[in-house]
Amino acid sequence: MNTKSEQSDIWTVTLEQDGDDLILPLPQEILDALDIKEGDVLEWIEHGNNAVALKKVNDNASKAD
Repeated sequence: MNTKSEQSDIWTVTLEQDGDDLILPLPQEILDALDIKEGDVLEWIEHGNNAVALKKVNDNASKAD
């Protein structure tokens, strides 16, 4: 289930299970809003209450590693 809050850029996405792995499916609307594409590095920020934020890592920061 994917839903978007009308109040702000908050989405609810249901994790999918693949064996022992959990997959976070990101709808195109989220990819577009975050300006991300396959292969981009994302930072996972936990906010508690089962809420997380995703942030695209700066290209320069990922090259420095």
